[in-house]
Amino acid sequence: MLLFVIQIELLLSTLLHSLPSISIGAAMESVFAYVDDVDILGQSDEDLLLADSICRQFEAMSGAIVNRNRKTAILGLGAWAGRQDWPLQWLSSPASLKVLGVDFTASIQDTTTTSWQAAVTRFQAAIAPWQQRQVPTLRARRNILEIFLFSKLYYLAQALPLPAAAARAITASAGAFLWGEAGFGAERVAWETLHNPYTAGGLAVTHIPSRAEALLVKQSCWMAGQNDRAAAHMAFWHGDQLEHLYPQLHPPQLPSRLPSFMPTVTALLEEVAVTGLVDTAALSAVTAKEIYADFMSSPPPPPPALNRSNKISIGHWHGRECGLLAFRRPNLIFSSAFSTMFCQ
Repeated sequence: MLLFVIQIELLLSTLLHSLPSISIGAAMESVFAYVDDVDILGQSDEDLLLADSICRQFEAMSGAIVNRNRKTAILGLGAWAGRQDWPLQWLSSPASLKVLGVDFTASIQDTTTTSWQAAVTRFQAAIAPWQQRQVPTLRARRNILEIFLFSKLYYLAQALPLPAAAARAITASAGAFLWGEAGFGAERVAWETLHNPYTAGGLAVTHIPSRAEALLVKQSCWMAGQNDRAAAHMAFWHGDQLEHLYPQLHPPQLPSRLPSFMPTVTALLEEVAVTGLVDTAALSAVTAKEIYADFMSSPPPPPPALNRSNKISIGHWHGRECGLLAFRRPNLIFSSAFSTMFCQ
């Protein structure tokens, strides 16, 4: 793999210096790559033909062959949205194109929705094998959620805002796994309460919408703190609204219109700067952990009333380690069950 990376650098350098760049504010974009995943941006048919010519010259020189099948695809944007006829007949034209884990479409709104729908599907598929296992405690199920399942969502959360519908689907699936088919017998505690720490009657379960916002803020701050194209993109999209808080975001020009989710990102960046949560002079040092902790410093209060069930009995707690309760002493467990019966 190392030799391949060294070899392909020649191709990438030639493409970068030969293809006309697309201007996005002060950022100039034409080609980017991750290992063997190469993506090219163009704005004319001539750009495609030039890229193909450079690739063929590289093939003749190196012996490497471009995979000219369905894996090599093109996606039309703007006036080219939905276009199917291209000067390179071997290019496929799918409705969406996966680039570095994000399912891009011709619309940023559809890109966000499609990518998060795929992420939710993968999350639910990852839960299925765990549901077949015997996991007898709430604490263990909570740890599975935190370590093996929620982590699958964090990469996308750094790039695209989490839609409300996707957040509800994730929460529903996580709640069903935490409480379902384990034979706990006890009535569910409100999901909002479970975000509290153990000492406050919760399980310290991650609040996914807040975690997603924290990750998005962290990534945006990191990009704004760079002295490269990433910062230029941030200045182009957010500089007009945020330059007074983030002096490094000086926009050389403004976009003609904003994608639908940009105001959401702008509002988050404004909130963390105004409240002093982020040091705008040290943006690269911002961490999602600190931001999330601040977002959760005032978790939602527990519901004022709970519908309790007569089915809870002392036998339910016998021999069971329940992570929701910090105690295990028999007398306190008895008190818990006894109080439940008299709170009808």
